[in-house]
Formats: sequence, structure tokens, C-alpha cells
Amino acid sequence: MKIMLPTRVESLPDFKQSWNYEVKYDGFRCVLFVKKSGVQLVSRNGHLLNDHFPEIVRFLTEQADFSHLPLQLDGELVMLESGYRADFSACQKRGRLKSPVSIQNHIKAFPATFLAFDLLTLRGKDVRMKQYSERKEMLQQVFKDLEWPLKPDQDDPIPIQFVPSFSSFETVWDLVTLHNGEGIILKKLQSQWVPERSKTWLKYKNLKVIRVLITGEKKNGYFSIGVYNDQELISLGSFLHGLKNDERDVLKTIIRKNSTKKNGHYCLVEPLCCELSCLGLTGNELREPRFTKFLLQEDPLAITHDQLIHDLEPLPRQVTFTNTDKLLIQEVGITKRDYLYYLQVMSKAILPMLRNRPLTVIRYPEGIEEASFYQKNAPASRPKFVKTAVWEGHQAIVVHDLETLLWLGNQSALEFHIPPEDIHGQLHELFLDLDPPDKMSFDLALRTALDVREIFKRWHLHSFVKTTGRKGLQVFIPIEKGSLSYEESNRFLSFLASMLVEMDPYTRTVERLKKNRHNRLYIDYLQHGRGKTIIAPYSLRAVNEGLVSYPLMWDEVEKDLSPSIFTMKEAMSREKHRPFHFPNDYKKTNSTNLKILITEIKKHVN
Repeated sequence: MKIMLPTRVESLPDFKQSWNYEVKYDGFRCVLFVKKSGVQLVSRNGHLLNDHFPEIVRFLTEQADFSHLPLQLDGELVMLESGYRADFSACQKRGRLKSPVSIQNHIKAFPATFLAFDLLTLRGKDVRMKQYSERKEMLQQVFKDLEWPLKPDQDDPIPIQFVPSFSSFETVWDLVTLHNGEGIILKKLQSQWVPERSKTWLKYKNLKVIRVLITGEKKNGYFSIGVYNDQELISLGSFLHGLKNDERDVLKTIIRKNSTKKNGHYCLVEPLCCELSCLGLTGNELREPRFTKFLLQEDPLAITHDQLIHDLEPLPRQVTFTNTDKLLIQEVGITKRDYLYYLQVMSKAILPMLRNRPLTVIRYPEGIEEASFYQKNAPASRPKFVKTAVWEGHQAIVVHDLETLLWLGNQSALEFHIPPEDIHGQLHELFLDLDPPDKMSFDLALRTALDVREIFKRWHLHSFVKTTGRKGLQVFIPIEKGSLSYEESNRFLSFLASMLVEMDPYTRTVERLKKNRHNRLYIDYLQHGRGKTIIAPYSLRAVNEGLVSYPLMWDEVEKDLSPSIFTMKEAMSREKHRPFHFPNDYKKTNSTNLKILITEIKKHVN
């Protein structure tokens, strides 16, 4: 299928000309056909993608017979990580799947979105020859009429979303670089949609500058590259482009004089350092690597995988960073830069539970070995992008975006604590804290959590569980926002805690004084109270192992589980195959049923 393609540019055109700018998303280019007779997702190569992206087809099929048909949209099939970045590797994996069961499982973890950026046909009328600016306005009006999202949003359940355009390059470039997106598409306002590569559409990539090792020369003339990981040299694929003719000749001469040869492949005895630009890493290979310069003075052993992942996720210029090499957790070697990288990678999981919540943080300016302090009030010297709200007499920080999250990371705010309510005082969940006497007694928390689950099954309540990042577990009950009061929820939690103690009084207690617990598990329901907080999901904890508070699947609780496995590295690894996210991927308990249950509890207790 012939489609309009942008021309890649390394430098920007004359901004005096009439251009608009769109975020470029990393996915599968696709044209969407919607008719009364059905829906078709067609790739740029002419392949029908309906079977691989059934959630898009299902949504459109279930829509009412709207008046805009037949409708034809140009866009990108993506798995959104944020409103400005998509996960290409997840999209690529979906494209390889064959089994309907595998595809459905993938949808649960990585739901697809069709991002529409152009209108080709409206009510059966071809509009491709209209100017881009007019087509864009018409497309936006279609989305308004249908009440579909007017901007990409990974948390919006509607899988057809509009890609807005910007008149300011600086505005959209700031957004792309902040979220480490793929780049920008520049479009002339007067451009028509033509089925060919055109210079009225340009693509400008957000390239990352990295350091790697040249390890040899392959049979095909490409140069193999890699980095060290725990003293072992690992491959990152190969490159050829970017070298001048004389640089290529010199490099070949050096390699052939200082290599061993095996199966036509020259392997350097001592690798050479160089700088490349690239789009990112897919699997174990760099995407579109291009030579920039030699770094002959660099120590090859300093070119490591850890350094590579930091280079591929550069810190955004919108936030000021200081002392990024400072050790925060000495025992496991976690630096501030490591922590900031964790916040960058995990932001799509962390942010949903922090938005609209008053935040309390614990800061460790010199690392966890030194003095720390709680911070409930936002400092007067905070940047303009940091939002606040009055909560319990404090001017609390409210984290809505990546900038604020990274700013807190630079402040060495290692622990994020949130209340069960939002800044408007509306409860979002109930929770019960299961606190064993020590790490060796973690199985007490596991057994109690499983008893909670069985009780909730009988009462038809939905719940989830997470580690505390220390030695216990916390069980949550998501509810419809603002549907319960503290009085109602605490009556329920008090009854539940007492019930659990009655089931096993020898290993469980609700006694607050440690000296009176006698090595029993403490079931803390009082922490769910007005003005009180609990550790947020995915938050780091200030412990020597560098653990995080991590959400679990209930079947994991049934296994021989240890909280010590949930390190920052493990959390980031799991994020690549995430089964769920807070708070959108959890069923909320029917509050009407819960209120009836609480009323019955009140009668029983009275």
C-alpha cells in the first residue's frame, strides 16, 4: 500500500516557512478503514493487522453506527508509555505473535492504541487533496463529535486517539526530549496527502549519543560493537554509517593488524572506544547506529552496560541535576544517577498512584547511612513546574508529571508516602498493613494475606497485594472514588483485623506496643486514618538491599516468596513484561455492597 512518508533530515528547515509539528511515535504505520461493513487495519506493506490488534477492531465494531462513515484515517499503532513516547519493542513483539491466546495475554500487559494524525476519507469523500491544516481541523472535529481522546494518553481506555499539532517547535521538542520520545514530524500547513515520500513532511529524530567499543569487522564490512557487563564483553550489533572514507580505511587497517580472524570475521585483541548516535536499543542491538567520533583516550573497561543504559535514557534538560555520582545506598552501589534512571524507566508505573495525592517524602541528602528527614511541606525554592495543594495544614507536593518526579529524585527523596485519599479528601482505597516481627517471619504475612483473600472471595471484594519493601505486605481494596468515609472504612478494617486475629491468635495481633506482641504478626488497620500515609507502590525503601514496594499477583503470594528479590533492577526487569498497573488495571469493589456489609458489621459489633 502506497502511503505518504516523511523525508529524514539531520538539521531543521527555515522556521519562517509555514510548518506545524507533531510528536513522532515509535510503532507500526497503519491506515484505518471504518465502514458499516467492518473495520480494517492495513500496514504500510499492505498487510491486514486486524488479528494482531483485535482490541482496536473490537472497540470500533462495538461503536454505534456513527454518521462519519465511511472513514479512513492515517496513523500509528503503538503501545504508549506516556503521552509522548511509545514502546516499539512491545509493538514488534505483538506483530510476531500468532496464537490468539498469546495475543490476548499481550493485550492485558500492553494494550495497543491507534494514534490518528491525518484524515484521508470522511463520509466516503476523499479529502487527501485538501491542505494539511484543513484536514487536521476536520480530523479533530471528528474526534470531538465522537468524544474520543484529543491527545495521546496511556491511561485512557479508548484505543483511538488524536495526535495534536503544535505551532511551536520548542514546545513540542521540550516534550519529546523530556520523555525521551522518538522525535518530531514537521508538516507544511499547505501540504496535500500524497502516496509517496515527500519533503513537505520531514522527520527529525531524537538521537541518543552513546559510547561503545568497536570489537572487530564482520564479513559484510560492518564493524561489530559491544560493551562490558561484569567484565564480559557483550554484543550490541554492528554499524557502518557515519564514517568518512578515510576514517573507514584507517579503522579497517587498525583492525586487520590487531585482530584474530575466525570464519572471515576479524576480532580485535583490544577493543577501540568510539561515540555513536542511535535511536535506542531493541533486544540486544542498537537501532540505527551511526558513527560520531573516536574516543581513543578512553579506558575500554569504563565502557559498560550500566553507562550505556544511562546514555540511552539521558536526563532531561528541563530539570537541574546535581552530584549524580553520589552514593545513596552504599551496600549495593546505588548512585543518585541509578535512582534517577529507575524513576525515568518506572515513571509510567509510579505516576498513576501519585497523581492528585498529597505526598510526604523521606529525603537522604548524603545517602541512607547519614541523617534523613521527612518533608511534608513543599520548599519555597521549588521550580515553577512543581504543583502543590493544602492538605492537613501542609502545603504538600503533588506529583503530576515526570519533571516533578525527577526533581524529587535529585533531592534524594528516596521514599514516597501517600494517604488513601486525594487532595480533595476522597478515599480511593482501603488498606491493611501486615507487619511481621522480622524478615525471617515473612511467611506470617503471606499466610495472613491469603486468609484475607479467601475472606474477600466470600464477600465478593476485589483486592490486590504488594510488598512493603521491608519485611511485610499490604493488602488494598480499590473503591469507587469518594464512595466511603473514614468512619465506614475503619469500622470495616477493624472488624477484618479482629476476625484475622480470631482465626490465629497465636501468630497474629492488633497490639500496637511492640513489647506486647511477642513475635506475632501485627495487623495494622489504624494506619488507614485521616492524615496518615503508607508507602506508595514502586517506591524505593531506604534499606541496604535497595528494595522497592512492589505489587504482586495473588498466585505469587502462594509461593515461597521473599521480599528481598524486589530490588530496583528486578522491578525494571518485570516492567518489561508487566501484568498490571496501578490504579487502572484493578477492579474496584462495588461500594454499595461494601456499605451493606459495613452496616451488617455495625449491627454485629453493637
